[in-house]
Amino acid sequence: MIAVYIIIGILVLFVIPHFLVTYIIFHEFFGHMSQKTIDNRVRKNPNYEKCADEMFLEADKLLQMSEEVDITSFDNLKLHGYLINKGNDKIMVMFHGVHANSLFHFAIQAREALKRNYDVLIVDERAHSKSEGKYITYGVKESEDVKSWVSFVMKQYPEKDIYLYGLSMGATSLCLANKDLDNTKVKAMVIDSAFININELVSHIVARGNIPKPLFFSGVKFLAKHLAGINFNSFDTRESLKEAKIPAFFVQGTNDIVVSKQFLIDNYNNCASPKDILEVEGVGHTLAIPLGGQEAIDRVFNFLRSTNNE
Repeated sequence: MIAVYIIIGILVLFVIPHFLVTYIIFHEFFGHMSQKTIDNRVRKNPNYEKCADEMFLEADKLLQMSEEVDITSFDNLKLHGYLINKGNDKIMVMFHGVHANSLFHFAIQAREALKRNYDVLIVDERAHSKSEGKYITYGVKESEDVKSWVSFVMKQYPEKDIYLYGLSMGATSLCLANKDLDNTKVKAMVIDSAFININELVSHIVARGNIPKPLFFSGVKFLAKHLAGINFNSFDTRESLKEAKIPAFFVQGTNDIVVSKQFLIDNYNNCASPKDILEVEGVGHTLAIPLGGQEAIDRVFNFLRSTNNE
């Protein structure tokens, strides 16, 4: 009987709390988060102090001028997007990162694209906002969604040249999808703050946050595999980019604490297609364009223009 009490005590004191903490960490990385929570986090994030008001204002403008569109993913989820179609001959399709507000995080990029006569399609990634899905997969399934959105645009607007812009997970998804896209229609892509694989990303974040990796890392990987259906070693952008066909512009802030500078360098060095790279001094994760000034904006759009002899 004493042994039973000891086992129960161990479960109550150690095993159950450990599992609960592990699940909380898993949900923080992989679970759906409400739009209100995302927006509140942005407001409290000092990295956005200089640009949050402008970005929320521009996001509201984008919402007012857009129409909502839906497609069905390869695994039968309804995916949602915001389309601004002014009848231009080129369109930019935008894929955001983990726990992002699609219109907010692309507010500046979309505004600048519209100024330059691009139509714009801003995607809600799976498990975000109005798109279905319970779990985020960090590019594993999102890269397949990229192909689905490109197919949608090619079918609905065959006259338009396509340009892609990815932030963080969205950028990683573009790295993975690049080699499978039709380079006669997809003219170029912007890879903004991409990571190389889930394992390296989580390891980097854990190390930066002084989180005791041995205690929870294995448990999070187990839950990711059995709940979200993904393996931490299921892809490596460096290998995918060796077969890249679409010209790629790589950009990242030097104060990015989410994605390592080495990820930027590795992705750039392994990319087989025409490419360019820009590091924006002193800005954080995915803020190279909102805070990089006119020079950064011009570098991006000059590269895109050069790929199609516009």
